[in-house]
Amino acid sequence: MTETEKAWASIRTWYEANVKEPPYADFFDWGSPASDEAFETVEDAIMYRLPSDLRDTYLMYNGDNKMWVLPGGYLMDLDEVLTTWNMFKEPVDNGLFDDSDASPDGPIKQIWWNPFWIPVLHNGGGDYHCVDMDPAVDGVVGQFIKFQHETGPSHVLAPSFGDFVITFANDLASGKYEFDLEEGAVRSVAK
Repeated sequence: MTETEKAWASIRTWYEANVKEPPYADFFDWGSPASDEAFETVEDAIMYRLPSDLRDTYLMYNGDNKMWVLPGGYLMDLDEVLTTWNMFKEPVDNGLFDDSDASPDGPIKQIWWNPFWIPVLHNGGGDYHCVDMDPAVDGVVGQFIKFQHETGPSHVLAPSFGDFVITFANDLASGKYEFDLEEGAVRSVAK
């Protein structure tokens, strides 16, 4: 079992132990793994193989059924990943964002959208967390970044998606989060 898979198992265990109130106790449907066909469709379109930590995730869960298991948004299934990627790629191909100013913090290219970003989490309001396969100098291929629909890329969240998941699993285990019944999502515990 990879570190990412262990982290997901820990996250699932935490939710099962800590979210027992209706309607959320019955809401968490962890879904099924992505099919080989789904991987092939996405990878053929974006023209590169998904990083292993992202593959590990989708081999466990093809999305989180919009449950917002992770902070920042829900894990999109591979169909939605591809739909979103195509939604941004077409305007890039047509030069729509050529004059857009983006000024992210950290080693992210200063462009509004990069077709080498893989959108993974979505907040339902147009903001995404993406795997960056084309970082700026001093960046890391596969770094996990935040994208805001009004300003473009914001900052690096973690060295990789797997690191983001592992850190979240560790934070859950150490009591840094609790489940907010009103919001239907985890929130940081004030210290």
